[in-house]
Amino acid sequence: MFLTNLVPAAGVILGTTLFSVRRVVVLSRRSNTPRRVGATSGNAMPPAIACLVFAILSLMTCSLAAAAEPANPAADGAPRDRTPVLDLAPPDARLALEAFNDVQSLIRAWKPGDTSPVVAGSAFDRASRACGAAQVTLRFGGRVVGRAWRVGGTPDALLAAARDAMHAAERFLHESDVKESVFASRLLIGLELAGALVPYAPASYDDADLEVPPGIDGVGARVNDTTRLMFPSSMLTHNPVAGLPQSPGDALVAAAAAALDDPVAGLRADPNNHPAKLAKDRAVQFYRFSVTHVSQQSPDAPATFLYRHGRVVAEREVTLDAMKQWGDGVADFLAARVVTNAAQPPKTDDIAIESIFNPLGGTATRSADPAVMSLAALALAERKPEQAGTLLRAVARGTVKTRLRPAAAGAYLIAIERLPAAANAESPASAEGVERALAQAVEACEQSLAQENLSLAERSLALAGLARRARSDATLRPRLDGKLAALLSTTKVDQLASAMPWIVMAARDLAPQSSPDAPLAVAPLLGEWRELAYKFVLTADDAGPDGEDLVGGMVFTKARVPLPSAQTVRVAPGLAAMLADPRLTPAADRGKEIVRLVPVLRFTRQLMGDDIHATLFADPLRAKWGVRNALWDQRMNTDAAALALITLDEAITGLEAKPR
Repeated sequence: MFLTNLVPAAGVILGTTLFSVRRVVVLSRRSNTPRRVGATSGNAMPPAIACLVFAILSLMTCSLAAAAEPANPAADGAPRDRTPVLDLAPPDARLALEAFNDVQSLIRAWKPGDTSPVVAGSAFDRASRACGAAQVTLRFGGRVVGRAWRVGGTPDALLAAARDAMHAAERFLHESDVKESVFASRLLIGLELAGALVPYAPASYDDADLEVPPGIDGVGARVNDTTRLMFPSSMLTHNPVAGLPQSPGDALVAAAAAALDDPVAGLRADPNNHPAKLAKDRAVQFYRFSVTHVSQQSPDAPATFLYRHGRVVAEREVTLDAMKQWGDGVADFLAARVVTNAAQPPKTDDIAIESIFNPLGGTATRSADPAVMSLAALALAERKPEQAGTLLRAVARGTVKTRLRPAAAGAYLIAIERLPAAANAESPASAEGVERALAQAVEACEQSLAQENLSLAERSLALAGLARRARSDATLRPRLDGKLAALLSTTKVDQLASAMPWIVMAARDLAPQSSPDAPLAVAPLLGEWRELAYKFVLTADDAGPDGEDLVGGMVFTKARVPLPSAQTVRVAPGLAAMLADPRLTPAADRGKEIVRLVPVLRFTRQLMGDDIHATLFADPLRAKWGVRNALWDQRMNTDAAALALITLDEAITGLEAKPR
């Protein structure tokens, strides 16, 4: 009947200018402006042709309508049975929450051997029928002790997955001294309900890494009656010991190997395991699917809906007070990375710093690298002077055996100048070896400026260190004249990102102190760089519905997977530092520059671990406020945390400054 009613209207439309090919336009996603496609000459379809088309469509409609009628139609007004069509989207929030409550009741009762059937109409039943698959994850003491999934579409899929997860957890329970009642009450429960398992045919596994949003969508493979699925949470925590996630491409090839029961098929680099070849030669059907993810932050907490195992930080949260709190949090994280009595004694006595922290396993890589220690001290100098002083004294003592490299020397000079004179009982200025360390640092920095084989980042940091040291050492000032201009004379605008924020710091420290309002000679070049940098910032239109948490991150097209990561915080300090200097951001431009900087600050906050990640980290307290390598790579680099803190401090200074 629909077609029968449609055709007369179609005949009218075909004979009007509404159907003229010249009127057809589409929207360009990038510019969101109309562009004409397929325009031809001529106007409306001639009436004679329109009538002919109308007659043909009428005849076709009669045939289609007759063929569409059932052989035994139901009585008038009686509803016909229709097979429900599975929605591509995962179950909605309400059903997911009801299902979670049912799963929680089952887990807390802790009767793994119970074989009672699912109750018709229960949340177990409705969620199982509505989902493409369901996964239940149980955590105890910061580790996964039970995890199981089942393909959906049947009444007992979710119940079976929950019971399977309980059976898996029993093995942990039997190997420990924990009583069942305590064990069940302290479990953290996670639930992922998938939408339809959508057939997927990637051109390559590299394309899968680009096309499937990590931490948002899951993937899988089926061979005959054997299906293997990889849910987003499983991929994010694939290797908790090393802290490494599993990429969508790696998950796809692993799922294919599991479905084929052939480990060799899991070798991604083998051309015989190319997805198209596996599909053709071995009948592998690949899938992808989205999920609704619900989990707890603590055993007695209500369920929380997760987005990429976290939450989306809103731009409205980027306020001055909030940024100060974030800065305190990052400073606490950095200060906690300072360790003594290291298991592997570092070169600088017994002081070291955790250079990479793996929150999935709760482990860290300790380092006595003076560059890492000096950068951390630089970031901590004003908020945590005691820990900063500890690191600087360790660096100074270490100069007996190891000469400072330019990067370490530059960061050391800035840090020791920023540290309050009365930071603690033993000031770094009076510590053993400080004079030797200062002399070494100045010498290393001065020598590096003439070494073109060094990176721009190293030379820029060295110059920034000398410029800051010149504030208290007047003999340095004459030797730095022209150094900034010489450094930038051979530097292209697109190379300046690696020099941030050190070039900005050097420029403002080298400016005459007697003329604080005098324009900076490098202002035009830095302004050009700022315009270029913002072109790499991901917008909401760029990110799309599967990337709300990526907005504000910077995408560098040379990366293998062009998605924003912690590389953003290596550029963000430069943008924030420019806002903090009125000679680089005049009062008339402050409003515009604040608006452009806010999304970048939002993404910087998005990278930080927080309470929402309690179900992901082995030790949430140690991981809180650490800056992750990416939203899907939970490893936390000390350098990234230090640069994020510098970004926040520079932005706060810029926002608090009175325009002049």
